[in-house]
Amino acid sequence: MTVPPCTTDPDLFFPDKTDQATIQAAQAICDTCPIRNMCLTQARRNDEQFGVWGGRNFGDRDVILDSSGWPVGVPRTRFRGTHCRKGGHEFTRENTRWSYHNGKLTRACLPCIRARKAQAYVRKREHRSQLLAV
Repeated sequence: MTVPPCTTDPDLFFPDKTDQATIQAAQAICDTCPIRNMCLTQARRNDEQFGVWGGRNFGDRDVILDSSGWPVGVPRTRFRGTHCRKGGHEFTRENTRWSYHNGKLTRACLPCIRARKAQAYVRKREHRSQLLAV
């Protein structure tokens, strides 16, 4: 079995969030690691909050997608619906946005996101016009 390169200097993979040079050095080591995908998947399953895992900085809390557009390390049974609840739009790789809200992974379809933003813009304009009318 191959020994992962992170075992030689584990402190390198838990740098301070502001130490970009160390984070980039750890990510460069991950780029050559033979078990990078396994590491990344395991980190997602364990909900790691700190450190560099599989070449990703988990302080960022960004969502990493596999080739099919599904989040890495998230079981497909967790999100069963194939269409959004609000607009009935089908979830596809192109129109699905994954993000974290209050520590929970969520998904939304882009047509519904755009509609919510448009409604918020209209409400804001109406509110401004009411303030200027006074």
